[in-house]
Amino acid sequence: MLTVNSHVIYASVGACKITDIITRNFGAGNKQYYVLSPVFGNSSLFYVPTDNDAARSLMMPVLSRDQVEALIDSMPSENPEWIADNRARNLTCSEILKSGDRTRLIRMIKAIYAKKTERSAAGKRLGTADEMALNKAENILYGEFALVLGIKPGEVVGYIEHRLAE
Repeated sequence: MLTVNSHVIYASVGACKITDIITRNFGAGNKQYYVLSPVFGNSSLFYVPTDNDAARSLMMPVLSRDQVEALIDSMPSENPEWIADNRARNLTCSEILKSGDRTRLIRMIKAIYAKKTERSAAGKRLGTADEMALNKAENILYGEFALVLGIKPGEVVGYIEHRLAE
């Protein structure tokens, strides 16, 4: 069982702190819940049943500093492919965001960012769904990196660039 004040990555929300473990009745009888508060940005609270494996599977432990740095070091070798079909791409992005798989998030960010750069060079904008997926993926990944590295989310890209330049 997780404890109060520990950090987790929660589904498509990102880095959260367990602020409490409470018993509440949300219509299904008294149950125990983890109360999650996002570390960066969002001030909403999320209630995750402690006895529901499906709900708990959306919570992942935060990576270690070594794991974050290894992910950063692996970024140049990630070669994502752009999914041309909008519907298939949106479904894939949605699934990646829910999975919390950091390597897949990196690939997704790289693919969308490359398309954004390509479209910008042609005087075009990235589609709204792609822009939203990119922002959400960056918030999740960079939020975790910021938490682990002890920096602000806005400093993560600079940290990554500096580390990869070494």
